Amino acid sequence: MNDGDPNSPRRGRAQVPGSSGGARTGGVSKGAAAKGGAKVPPAGRASVGGAAAGRASVGRAGVAGSDAKSGRARVAGQGGASARATVGRASVGAGAAKSGSTRPLDVDVIENRGPAQRSAKSGQSKGAAAARAKKARRRNLILSAFALLIMITGGTVVGGAFFYDAVALPQDLPQRDQATTIFYADNKTQMAKIGTQNRTIIPSDQIPKDVKNAVVATENKEFYTDQGISYTGIMRAAWNNMTGGERQGASTITQQYAREIADLKGITYSRKLREAVLAMKLNKQYTKDQILTAYLNSVYFGRESYGIEAAAEAYFGKHAKELNVAEGMALAAMIKNPAGGPNGLSYYDATANQAPALDRFDNYIKPNMVQMKFITPDQAATLKYPEMKKYDPSDPAFQAQWGLDKPTGNVIHNVMDELYHLKDPKGNPMFPDLKTGGYRIVTTIDPAMQQAAEKYASGQTKDSPLYNQPNAVAAMVSVEPYSGRVKAYYGGPNGGDKDLAGVWRDPVLTKCGQDEPNCDLDRLQGFGRHFPASSFKIYTLGAALKDGISLNSYWDGTSPKKFPERKSPVVNAEGKTSCAGGDKSCTLLEATAESLNVPFYSLTSKIGSDKVLDFAKQAGIRYIWNLDGAEAVRYDLSKDTPKFSPELGIGQYAVTVLDHANGVATMAARGARAPVHFVEKVFKGADAVYSETFKPTQISGFKQEMADDASFALQKVLERGTGKGLQLTGRQAAAKTGTWQAATSSTDTKNNGNSNAWMVGYVAPDLSKKPQFYGLATAVWVGAKEGDSAVVKINGGNLFGSTGPGPIWKKYMDVATANMPKTKFPNQKNTGDDGRGDSQPPAAAPSADPNGAQPGGLPCLIPALCQPGQPGGQPTQPGGQPGQGNGQGNGQGNGQGGGTAVPGAPATFPTRRR
Repeated sequence: MNDGDPNSPRRGRAQVPGSSGGARTGGVSKGAAAKGGAKVPPAGRASVGGAAAGRASVGRAGVAGSDAKSGRARVAGQGGASARATVGRASVGAGAAKSGSTRPLDVDVIENRGPAQRSAKSGQSKGAAAARAKKARRRNLILSAFALLIMITGGTVVGGAFFYDAVALPQDLPQRDQATTIFYADNKTQMAKIGTQNRTIIPSDQIPKDVKNAVVATENKEFYTDQGISYTGIMRAAWNNMTGGERQGASTITQQYAREIADLKGITYSRKLREAVLAMKLNKQYTKDQILTAYLNSVYFGRESYGIEAAAEAYFGKHAKELNVAEGMALAAMIKNPAGGPNGLSYYDATANQAPALDRFDNYIKPNMVQMKFITPDQAATLKYPEMKKYDPSDPAFQAQWGLDKPTGNVIHNVMDELYHLKDPKGNPMFPDLKTGGYRIVTTIDPAMQQAAEKYASGQTKDSPLYNQPNAVAAMVSVEPYSGRVKAYYGGPNGGDKDLAGVWRDPVLTKCGQDEPNCDLDRLQGFGRHFPASSFKIYTLGAALKDGISLNSYWDGTSPKKFPERKSPVVNAEGKTSCAGGDKSCTLLEATAESLNVPFYSLTSKIGSDKVLDFAKQAGIRYIWNLDGAEAVRYDLSKDTPKFSPELGIGQYAVTVLDHANGVATMAARGARAPVHFVEKVFKGADAVYSETFKPTQISGFKQEMADDASFALQKVLERGTGKGLQLTGRQAAAKTGTWQAATSSTDTKNNGNSNAWMVGYVAPDLSKKPQFYGLATAVWVGAKEGDSAVVKINGGNLFGSTGPGPIWKKYMDVATANMPKTKFPNQKNTGDDGRGDSQPPAAAPSADPNGAQPGGLPCLIPALCQPGQPGGQPTQPGGQPGQGNGQGNGQGNGQGGGTAVPGAPATFPTRRR
């Protein structure tokens, strides 16, 4: 008798997950009982499954959840023995029935609770016990014959017809829980998997014929000809079970599947009867291939793999459609005993139990395959046991859920948030079963861009500007302008920890429910929001241009400056007391490049904070935080209309990196905003059940010409302003820096410094393409691990937008845009009114040489004697070139006078880091 023989005493049983609990008979009481209308002796009353025999009603059975334990069928009156529920053709070794034996019987056990029940300890004689055992065996034989009669006649006898009709057939073959897989935008690279069981359901055409044949040859050779049940098997099993022979389950593939979908537990005749009736109905309703496919998608193969697709990945690292005949035979062997081998692996897993695995492969499955003409004898002779992967519990192939503890774990939470809150036309959730529905979700995340984001923002590699900076952390988000697709997202190294890039509500994988306003309070109000500082000025600039203010308008830049609504004056960063060159006033263009606070505060006060906030909202800012009080107050701009002071215009209210990146993308798309999103498509099997929809909306009143002027100003930040030195390699870009000072004591000069810094920007579009191409927009934030009030040092120096996030932004953007077309921004359009500023242009100093500033004047041949502005002379250098002024200064270059620059010569700005 070989190991693969169904009659082998070593034959195990395939386990099916189910709710733990005992299967027991109910309704037992002292006295007479009706059984299908017939009187029985008063020894006790027995009913099948708690209902009178002939009146058992079975409803549609549910499928046990994945978290449930394997069920055990208890045998009343015995020593608490239990047998695992099975899905395979089950059997256990035979043994003689003894008083107090724990060997379970394949019957609905009749419980005697009357006086006739006695234990050996109470003086019951051995003869009486033997007589009762003989009587019980006789009753069981009658019961088995009755059950067999019902099944053979197809439920046409009185009582049996009712039972047949009462067993409900699901309208469609129910499918067990299966994992949902999340992919990058290439639809090839897996990002994560979520679920309760490691199962992926696949259609019939993705299961090779050789694999199907191997399973049939191994589990049920009569599958294609039987009626869903095996009559001869049932008769043999019933006789053996009643006469003390080897106990057998006699299950066909259809019965195994019926048992699983109906969640039938225990080794009892009532269960077998239900199982058999349901199997016959399945066989009548569905084709053999439909049943076999459903079975192969549900059965447990060991290694935490449910279904043939998960098994193919777990054992061979490939898809089921790629399996060959030998691999299919090896997997078919696992079904019999998927968890009974060493370390909980299959008894027939060759990596753990080689001898039984080879024996079953060579001496049972091969001969059956030849006998059924699935392969020829010559083919069988050449087939060898295939090489398998070693089992590694940490390998994603063996897990129902993985990927949440990686940087992309925060992407998954955003994906769950996005999909869970989608509604169908009736207002119901479109995806209520994200964790168990077996979806294939294709995200918008580009694998190469995500890799670059993690490389430069994590600080884990020497290429990262934050390498060996233990107190600094970063977050960054890239958004594709005009589409709103998030192309890269880094909120931290672990999706189970803080997300520093955004906020989300994920009721699928966390306890954060949809209708809980304070759900996951820390995540909504503690981690993802940061002070944007001067990087927020892109929205102030946009609002000003929309309001009709020109880049050439002049603004008072003297610092400090008092305003009526403020107790303390507004100051420019780094103690800068005026515009470049010591001038009192400068253009909005220059104030943007130099990131001067005083002009932007005045600008916000002039047009109104509400206009700046509205522009930011339309650009993509969804949430904003006021941190002035004891507790942070979060505003949802889709429904809230907070009132802020003009400090809004210089970045005093916190936003998320994700929202900021979306706002920057809107500027890149010339004022057209698309909703930011993470999901491109969702598949259920081969069908696309959801596709992204985005309709860019132009910021109201903000014309493309105004957007071109904004981009022109932001280019100057990189060319000569606070972002100088961070230009992208061979590519035009527009950007803005931002730095937030830590909340430290004004007298603690040693520990004073900055705690937050930003770099946000985008590349030039290609407007010649159809559709037009708007490149990429990225926001990078760097701050302290301890929070927004802690000082951050970079290489021992103060943190600035140009020293922390700036290098990250440049390194990342150079890589992320490497394959994008190199184009130029549209020209400046000079929109708006030059006279809308709050100051006048600085007065030009008269020239000492009447011809010096006139075209065609005589050149000065001796530079030391030349006057500023004279052809050939030395122009005054802003910021302190001594001795070359017009005599009105103090010799240190910071006087109020200055020579007139040579016409056409570019103005120079001192490098400031803000």
